[in-house]
Amino acid sequence: SYELAKRYPNANILSVDYSDGMIARAKKDYSAPNIEYVLGSLEDIPSNRKFDLIVSTHSFPYFPNKLLAA
Repeated sequence: SYELAKRYPNANILSVDYSDGMIARAKKDYSAPNIEYVLGSLEDIPSNRKFDLIVSTHSFPYFPNKLLAA
């Protein structure tokens, strides 16, 4: 998220993680004005929210409902 935020400063970046420790570290060490950090899962994001690009790294195995994430 941080690298995307630096490269695309006019983009709105939503970064989601299920670990409160990872979110806390990201906010502390990798904050940028165009990043919104959310504690939770992709499944917690309202389905009416639209995105131009979704980047996921090693998260699919952890989704309880894989059909919602596909």
